[in-house]
Amino acid sequence: MDGDTTPDGTADRPSAQHRSDDEQPFPAPDTVPPRSAFVLAYVGIVLAGLLGGAIGYGLVDVGCRGHCGTARAFGALAGGLVAAAGGGVVAVLVLRAMHLWRVPHDEDDDAGGERQAPNVRRRKPSA
Repeated sequence: MDGDTTPDGTADRPSAQHRSDDEQPFPAPDTVPPRSAFVLAYVGIVLAGLLGGAIGYGLVDVGCRGHCGTARAFGALAGGLVAAAGGGVVAVLVLRAMHLWRVPHDEDDDAGGERQAPNVRRRKPSA
């Protein structure tokens, strides 16, 4: 019998349930934006959806004559969805920027105080 399998024939690997807390595959960053920023982003997305719904309703209402209840509802729904999606994109970008502002950057002292992007190779003057 091989050392890689157990007597029942399954692979002898540690499962996710048996991992210790120190061996998490993706540790949570300690520089996440404050909870108030997430709440404000949520409120902004909801507000954008409501205002987009009002704009969609208004656009259909101006262009429609007669009985247009269903068309107005679809206009409001489409406007709300588009505006909420746009607000969500902006909120995610702002929260990511807040995270990047809080991430500590390594100072590159051997280059005379210049900062350099990670994973950038420096060329020697003779090369």
